[in-house]
Amino acid sequence: MSLLAWILPGMIAGISASKLGSGATGDGVLDVAVGIFGAVTAGWLFTRFGSYDGTAISLYGLFVAIAGAAALTVGYHAALRKEP
Repeated sequence: MSLLAWILPGMIAGISASKLGSGATGDGVLDVAVGIFGAVTAGWLFTRFGSYDGTAISLYGLFVAIAGAAALTVGYHAALRKEP
């Protein structure tokens, strides 16, 4: 799958996390960057370990990108959450 095909779902997941998140950071651009990094990392890992061939755009590839972006974004927000 091309790099652009990993970046777009990451951007969408990052924007969604920024809008739906608790506002822990207040920086939507950083959420988008974390989402893109998560999508690209998940795509690379799934391709590297043979779970996905990465040569074509598919629903599975889209799911991998969104899941990776969401996981990293949620983790990022959880790490920055302030407990009272």
